[in-house]
Amino acid sequence: MARIKKAWSTERLALGLSAIADGKTPRIPKDGSVQTKPVVPCVEVPEHVVDDTVEPMFTRYGCRMKRLNNGEGKFESSPNYATYGIPGGGDYVGWLIGSGRHIEIELKKGRGGRLSKDQQDRFNDCWADNAIFIVVHGVPELKYFYEIGWDYLTKEDAGCNIRFRR
Repeated sequence: MARIKKAWSTERLALGLSAIADGKTPRIPKDGSVQTKPVVPCVEVPEHVVDDTVEPMFTRYGCRMKRLNNGEGKFESSPNYATYGIPGGGDYVGWLIGSGRHIEIELKKGRGGRLSKDQQDRFNDCWADNAIFIVVHGVPELKYFYEIGWDYLTKEDAGCNIRFRR
């Protein structure tokens, strides 16, 4: 356990030093989450509004998507605490029409949000296996990704200007 904590603190140090090198104040939370920002300007709205506006656009942009509910908590009268869904999975999971390539879309509020450690791990795992995982802050950003072309989209394009831990 001490080795894991030491490795994580080393990563936090590396992220802090890279922020300083970029002329920014390092702000690395202990939970390991990272800030996301849209790659194109998006209207500042809550995540549920982004969800309502983006969902009808999926088919137009060549995706078949289904909502993936993730969470944790106590259910009904059970005293046990449980989790459900795929840890770190995107809000929507599906495939590209025609090619069948796996795609996951994580929605964040208009100006940006935070990706948890599990979401960062899922992001990296998807891209390592030639699947697509994108973070979307609004319709303009989804349209931007579509215009790049799903086959030409890279991990760096989809990362929304953030540095992921390794």
